[in-house]
Amino acid sequence: MDILKRIAIIKQILALLFRQLALVKGKKRVEDFAEAIKIYEGWFPGSKSYRNNNPGNLRYTQQAGTTGQDPTGFAIFSTYDFGWNALVHQLRIAINGVSQVYNPEMTFQEFFSKYAPSSDNNDPDKYATFVAGRLGLTIQDKIGQIEI
Repeated sequence: MDILKRIAIIKQILALLFRQLALVKGKKRVEDFAEAIKIYEGWFPGSKSYRNNNPGNLRYTQQAGTTGQDPTGFAIFSTYDFGWNALVHQLRIAINGVSQVYNPEMTFQEFFSKYAPSSDNNDPDKYATFVAGRLGLTIQDKIGQIEI
């Protein structure tokens, strides 16, 4: 393994450690929010989110880095980084109050009722409980308290 690959791996490990330290200190960051969504969406080889490089299972809206949409309307990203950045961007604009759909005063329960509506065969309350729990919060906490 060459030195550049080793450095890249060390950077990834350090980033994970710093994220965990932030959680221990009580800071909830947008990346932690995104990671919890990625886990709930079932990010693993063979899953739809994995095949589409779309860790948040975002609907296709001509996001940067997309190559189109799958038959069910979910974005297909050319790389994982494009998919991850689109998810983090979506969460940041929701937390900042810039989104036309979400706002920082929404509770996790309200957020997930729009992000993953029951009309799409989701269980928004279960989703909200999982993500909020991963962040050490409740479904009645507001998304605006997440640090961007």
